[in-house]
Amino acid sequence: MTDQNLAGWRFDTETPDSLLPLYEQAVENLGGALDVAEGSKPGYWKLSAFFDAADDKAHIIAGLAVVAKITGQNMDVTLSDVPHVDWQAKALADFPPFAIGRFFVHGYDVAVPAGLVGLKVPAAMAFGSGEHATTEGCLRLYETLTAERTFKNGLDMGAGSGILALAAAKVQKTPFLAVDIDEPSVRICDENMHDNGVAKTVTSVCGDGFDAPEVATRAPYDLIFANILKNPLIAMAEDLVAVLAGGGVCILSGFTDDQEADVTATYTALGLTVQHAERLRGWVALALKKN
Repeated sequence: MTDQNLAGWRFDTETPDSLLPLYEQAVENLGGALDVAEGSKPGYWKLSAFFDAADDKAHIIAGLAVVAKITGQNMDVTLSDVPHVDWQAKALADFPPFAIGRFFVHGYDVAVPAGLVGLKVPAAMAFGSGEHATTEGCLRLYETLTAERTFKNGLDMGAGSGILALAAAKVQKTPFLAVDIDEPSVRICDENMHDNGVAKTVTSVCGDGFDAPEVATRAPYDLIFANILKNPLIAMAEDLVAVLAGGGVCILSGFTDDQEADVTATYTALGLTVQHAERLRGWVALALKKN
């Protein structure tokens, strides 16, 4: 019989970014929800997976243990009890509103300070609550760019929660295509656009990167966000540049200080030039213009 005071179980770990997709897939397969936060050092993520009390605890432990073994961590998988609580109150306490430049990021309905642009993005399975240095760097670069120009057509590749497309939709009402390969993330992105009143401005689609047919249909783009990781950014470089309009700008992030040179070299070799950079807590965001 399930303990009536027990809402579920929680699994916490920290992992390098290369192993994050394995945990994301495992938690999804086990029916859980995953919260991702910045790790204790660059290139690492803190993961918290939540499972319902009605689920089979032994099955969850066994599934996570397989992932730990595959990743070479070989740790004992421990699930902590999650009691029934007021989740909205807890979320507000754990994820209080904060400002990034002109943007005010909040998870629940709160008063947005005068002069700031509210971005309602609840912490969820989709990456992009605004707390990570890569998301902050992208938002700060976007704010710098909008002081210089107006964007007409945007693409958010690997959109996650959609926070970057959301910011652009609110500031300049720029039509955006938000693409992610993860179906739960796409659903969350779509919900966030509806909650923020920009569902008619941002279209969320599930697709395999630049192979998603909608990408070519709506090209070219004068603004592209790609906050992913170093290796995917390098692998997709030619496809990204191909749909970037002449004079257009891409904002790239998801890589560390020691990876910056490789990313920069890849894109400058394709005719882009670095316009601006943000370096925060060991992470880098770059704005590059197509000549």
